[in-house]
Amino acid sequence: MSQTRQTHYTQPVWFPQASQLALLTNVTGSLNQLALYDVPSHQLRVVTHGEEQISGIHPSPSGDSMVYIASHNGHEKLQMYLYTISTKEHRALTNNPLAMHRGASWSPDGRYIVYSANSTHENEFHIFELDTLTHNIIPVIVEDGCWDSLGYSPSGRYIVVRKRKGFHNHDMYIWDRFSRILHPILVEETVHFECKMAYWSPDESVIYAISNWNVDLMRVIAVHLSSGYVHTVYEASHDVDQWAMTKDCTRALVCENINGAHTVHVLERQESGYMVTASKEMGGYVRSLSWSSDDQHVALSYDSPQYFTHIRIFDAQLNTIARIPQQEDKVFAPTAPQPQPFSFESFDGMTINGLSYTPQGSGPFPVIVHLHGGPEDQHRYQYSAWIHRLIEEGYAVVAPNIRGSIGFGKKFMASDDREKRFDAIADLNSLHAWIVKQTEYDEHRCVLSGGSYGAFLTLAGLVWQPALWQAGICRVGMYDLNHFFAHTAPWRKELRAVEYGHPDTDTELLRVL
Repeated sequence: MSQTRQTHYTQPVWFPQASQLALLTNVTGSLNQLALYDVPSHQLRVVTHGEEQISGIHPSPSGDSMVYIASHNGHEKLQMYLYTISTKEHRALTNNPLAMHRGASWSPDGRYIVYSANSTHENEFHIFELDTLTHNIIPVIVEDGCWDSLGYSPSGRYIVVRKRKGFHNHDMYIWDRFSRILHPILVEETVHFECKMAYWSPDESVIYAISNWNVDLMRVIAVHLSSGYVHTVYEASHDVDQWAMTKDCTRALVCENINGAHTVHVLERQESGYMVTASKEMGGYVRSLSWSSDDQHVALSYDSPQYFTHIRIFDAQLNTIARIPQQEDKVFAPTAPQPQPFSFESFDGMTINGLSYTPQGSGPFPVIVHLHGGPEDQHRYQYSAWIHRLIEEGYAVVAPNIRGSIGFGKKFMASDDREKRFDAIADLNSLHAWIVKQTEYDEHRCVLSGGSYGAFLTLAGLVWQPALWQAGICRVGMYDLNHFFAHTAPWRKELRAVEYGHPDTDTELLRVL
């Protein structure tokens, strides 16, 4: 391969100074480390050099410190640390290697950090506040279930929280720090919906978020707290899965996921509501967005089939998106293949979309069917070293987003739950029928390949459709769902049971699958 090392820059977050970014990069090795990037001078300084993967960064309102979240001994029991820029000091904020800590955010006065952790019960996530002056940990929500914090209100009095009833099934609440009362905002007993990326209006009367509450597709909503009224701010023809809003709520960047590639829309508040004033097809996928404190720029984490993950800057005055020149030679993979979108009709009439990659030369080519994990994941317009290598070796790659994938609406995502898991396996049969019709593919040399849930599908395809597939490649796969539930983290067990079936009551279903 022409590219053997993937240098990337990701998760940029602005400091209050609006001239400096915190970000993650593996420029010094194989693991993500914390770095500071000065925008005017283009200077990058890596400030952690440990053997743990950094997965989250949260600058403080003061601009002189930040919380970062790192793995512990290489596993998912994430711990929180504080880095002070002026003194270059690192300090552990948590020291419980049996618990995972996640979702940190700062109070507006810079004193408290709210986060969730399964430190009380390993099968539940509760919400806590950490006082950075006294180092006291204050329980916020210790009710049953898995809870996440979505951040403080502008005054610091309220915290938006959500309760996970599944990985993509939430209820939304507000916690009043003064009265210590939990107020329901969007709560449904029977209807599944997702809600994430919440922003407060300056007067704390409205919460903006992206959600599929009462609809199939994710869109931007506004929840009016006094009345409970919910209205749509922006909806597209596809899922909206990334967005960021200015503090004064006058402008937002919204990412519409069109079959795995993002189109970015600029929303501006006008008398008649929020209107799209500019749009740009990105040709790739935006992983994260962060507005600067002066509301003039957005830092985007972005990748595409020929670019590793890197940082781009949106200029709100010019409506332009530019790369950082110093990253160009490290993140560009010019020989990487470009995908082509495809679709086929499955056995029950459902349309399945995907991306295909074809080597140069004349076929018919042997085919690797690349199955993503999740199952709530998606093949996107992103760089893949695995696909790059296969194409250079002369294999065609077909990457379907079979039922259960995200990016195509709530109904599609739920269409493989429980007994309907067999329908997802049947999609592979319909996919092979589509491959047979493509003259550039060799139908007699087709291999299934996947990791995690994708490996489960690989094994299922080999068992249920042995005449179609010549081999399978499995990476960290689930070969038995009862075994998976017996050995996965306790908190993950309850959330996954919604989709797969419960190990205590659905043992026969899990055995057959």
